[in-house]
Amino acid sequence: MMKFRLIALAAGLVAAMGSAQALTPAEIVAAGANLKVIHMSGASAQRLAIGSAFKDFCNADNHVYFSKSTGGSNKDGDNHRAYACTLKAAVGTWAVGTPVLFIKRDQGGSGLGVNQVAKQTPMAFMKIDNNAGNCVDKGVPVNGDIETPNFVCQSTENVAPKAGISDVEPAIMNQTVNLEAGTSAADLTKLDSAVFVAANFGVAVNLNAYRKLQQEQGLTQDDADANIPSIPSTFVRGALTGGLNGSAAAKRGWNMLISAGTDANINGKAVNVCRRANGSGTQAVSNMYFANTPCGGSNGLTVTGSTGTPVSVTGSVNVIESTGSGGVISCLSDTTQGQLGTAADPAYALGVLSLENNPLSSAGTKAYRFVKIDGKLPRRSAAQTGAYDFVYEATMQWNKDAVPAGSPEAVFLGNMRSNAGKIAKIKLVDADFQNGMMATTVSYSGGWNALPAADKDYASRVQRTALNSCTPLKLAK
Repeated sequence: MMKFRLIALAAGLVAAMGSAQALTPAEIVAAGANLKVIHMSGASAQRLAIGSAFKDFCNADNHVYFSKSTGGSNKDGDNHRAYACTLKAAVGTWAVGTPVLFIKRDQGGSGLGVNQVAKQTPMAFMKIDNNAGNCVDKGVPVNGDIETPNFVCQSTENVAPKAGISDVEPAIMNQTVNLEAGTSAADLTKLDSAVFVAANFGVAVNLNAYRKLQQEQGLTQDDADANIPSIPSTFVRGALTGGLNGSAAAKRGWNMLISAGTDANINGKAVNVCRRANGSGTQAVSNMYFANTPCGGSNGLTVTGSTGTPVSVTGSVNVIESTGSGGVISCLSDTTQGQLGTAADPAYALGVLSLENNPLSSAGTKAYRFVKIDGKLPRRSAAQTGAYDFVYEATMQWNKDAVPAGSPEAVFLGNMRSNAGKIAKIKLVDADFQNGMMATTVSYSGGWNALPAADKDYASRVQRTALNSCTPLKLAK
């Protein structure tokens, strides 16, 4: 009789777990107080590594949620993504089978992964519920590709994020030059922060400028790595810090790089700078790399502009600010011949983006390209050794009051931070994102040369001092 009762109990547990092997909007609502929810804000560049790391916690029931497109250059999933599943192993006091919902806000940039986390400031996050018309079932298999949503949801709700991600450490994002407009510095002692992945950045120019630079430098006008043109870091630095005055006879504009023989109208060309607004991690690394700000003690070196400023064909320096990387891409892509200027008299523009942005992506070709900086190739293969050094280390942090030490949330986030940037996780994400990130030297044991051949391409050999982006990049393994 005892054996029969044990078998029946086991069968009942299996049946109960089987009924939990899905987390549709209706089942998320039905879970009620049993559902464990974590909201994370901040940088979008590492979102696929985060999604892949979340899947490690799951039974074969991981549901993917994307925010609905808001129009323009915005696509489904650009602003928010979420993942829901039942746990395959206990996490602290969260038992096997516990339903977990992890919501990541990508909109707004790195500053929101620091300041609002420290201050526990509520902000809009994607809302997942069973209300008619909110979350639309896309009819795709469960537990598939983390880039393919099972549901697309359009509603939001204001929630204070417990955790965040930043392209650089919180101390850099807390400086005046990097604070979002209207935001004051936060008390960073509230945060538990650590590095989790190395991120690669680059200078992009619009396709008009790219082809003319190739022509000027005697390169074939195609998209092969061997024919990537190079521009001096001093030129970029001048454009980003007010050192250029456009293309007058003094030759302090595009005519430093492109001759009248290549473009007869070069002396009248505006230097269009497509940049992120304050609060962006991409803008923060641009400030550091090209202006030594705030590392050099100055908070006023980088040029500023405004949103909605049009790109110009002629003029001096013209700065266009955007709240997201999509805006920078649009700024660069919208300056192609046929959209602004002509084949004989095109507009030129440059900007800084993280290298996971691929203008030749299968998702659709964009009219911009990354250039070499001082001859350095903007590829992960060069960044690994420091041969390309526009590299900084991203951090993950959480509020220690909202996520007490030893709590299941702390165990969950600590596990994610330890694993999201490891070689195994980077190998799983989209190839475009792989070019934008590397496993840090502290994320793998032993020397780089001792790694399996299949792992070496994903691991960095260089590092800055942990949580100090103002230190130089050095070979460490």
